[in-house]
Amino acid sequence: MKRLSIIGFALGGSMARYLNEPAILLFTAAAITALWLLDAKYLQTERSFRELYDETRTLDAGETASFELAPGKVNWIPGRELVSWSTSLLYIPMLALLGIIWCLLDA
Repeated sequence: MKRLSIIGFALGGSMARYLNEPAILLFTAAAITALWLLDAKYLQTERSFRELYDETRTLDAGETASFELAPGKVNWIPGRELVSWSTSLLYIPMLALLGIIWCLLDA
């Protein structure tokens, strides 16, 4: 998803500049935001499975491990994963640069 957002950022920014149409940047920002949300959801699912693995790994020798691979129903609060270093260090600067390009095209 990160690769798609970088490609979308490059295409959207260059098309907006070439066509001198700042509205393209709005569609680009919406697509990057959607990919950011998907990336955060994937990160949340990965963390859930990692917690499930840790629970199984720390069982005592006499206990029987459950082979159920459902991480449980977790209510997704998007704040934690959205501001994680692995997502925010890419998506926030891209959206900020789109805002700068918007200001330069409007001038």
